[in-house]
Amino acid sequence: MKISDFEMPEGLYYSESYAWVKREGDLVRIGVIDFAVKLAGKIEYVDLPLYGEHFEKDEIFGTVESGKWVGEMIMPVSGEIADTNTPLLKNPSLVYDDPYGEGWLIVVNPDNMDDVSLLMSNPEEIKAWLKKEIKAAEKVKK
Repeated sequence: MKISDFEMPEGLYYSESYAWVKREGDLVRIGVIDFAVKLAGKIEYVDLPLYGEHFEKDEIFGTVESGKWVGEMIMPVSGEIADTNTPLLKNPSLVYDDPYGEGWLIVVNPDNMDDVSLLMSNPEEIKAWLKKEIKAAEKVKK
């Protein structure tokens, strides 16, 4: 679905820390939402965790940086890193160019898959949340 100028694909889960989460069997793929990367601008650097590292929900697992912004990536669910998108290390702009495709960040083996269900997935809830975030960002720009 499109909200203002931002893509928020249905069928994904979203955290209030600007991450999207996609279930893939026993694993989840995680990336940055379109809204956050468009605010940041062209992504120039990505710092990703190592395979096998464990993170708790709400713990910082990496950073995404543009020329005007450094964003800490917050883990939306507790779990162990099962894969990282290493091509981003050489081509971090993929996060900006294709945030829901080639620009994904990590794959996680969650401690409890039920935690994913606690994230936002209802389209009306997502729309209301993103509209509030857009309004807050516009106030900061002024």
